[in-house]
Amino acid sequence: MSTSDDFPEILTPHQIRFEIDFAIGQMSRGALREWAGKNELKSAAARQYIVDRIAVRFERLQVRRAAPLPHPTDRSKQPE
Repeated sequence: MSTSDDFPEILTPHQIRFEIDFAIGQMSRGALREWAGKNELKSAAARQYIVDRIAVRFERLQVRRAAPLPHPTDRSKQPE
């Protein structure tokens, strides 16, 4: 994946919800049932499968955020 700034599209929360909803909609009911089941081993495996299937929807995208704000008590990083 490129690390340059050639990714002009910024996803809105609505678009992110769509991607997640679409991925979940493509999953088998069996996987969703296993995740909700009482068998912890099967539940963990199903959860990992589901997370992987959702993450695939975002592989073609870059995730960026603004730099974190300095903590109010950290005087060394505050503007003068």
